[in-house]
Amino acid sequence: MEDEMRKRTAGLALAVALVLAGLLLPGGTAQAETFKLRLKESLCGQDDAFCKNLETSSKGHFGDSLVFSLPLVRQSDKERIGRDEGECITLHADAERYYCTFVAHLPKGDISVQGALKLNSGQVSVLPITGGTESYLGASGYWQQNGRNVVLHIVTP
Repeated sequence: MEDEMRKRTAGLALAVALVLAGLLLPGGTAQAETFKLRLKESLCGQDDAFCKNLETSSKGHFGDSLVFSLPLVRQSDKERIGRDEGECITLHADAERYYCTFVAHLPKGDISVQGALKLNSGQVSVLPITGGTESYLGASGYWQQNGRNVVLHIVTP
């Protein structure tokens, strides 16, 4: 009876150790989810798109900023699925980039984004996702923008 109890205890300890190892070690049983959305961002001045330039002097100087709230639609069917809202600030006019911080409001939660956005709409900008809420809690990934076209690559733990 005592041997059987030791075997059960040892078996239970081994099972617990394997479960914990699977949860704590890289490559364990927990799987990250990846979402890729192809979006189009509205332009300032279009229906339900709001922007305000806050210029310190003439356009493109240190401290100039753009505050925005822009609808986002799916590229495939043009259905509106959210909006991005935030601010972009000119840090150095010669660099032709804004430093932006904004939130993309999506049906399953919000995604926060921060980074350098190129002023030339013909160039691709890639900004990191710095977090999220609801279904996107703990999100990482990137926001890639070329003109109005956006690829939102979201990875959740």
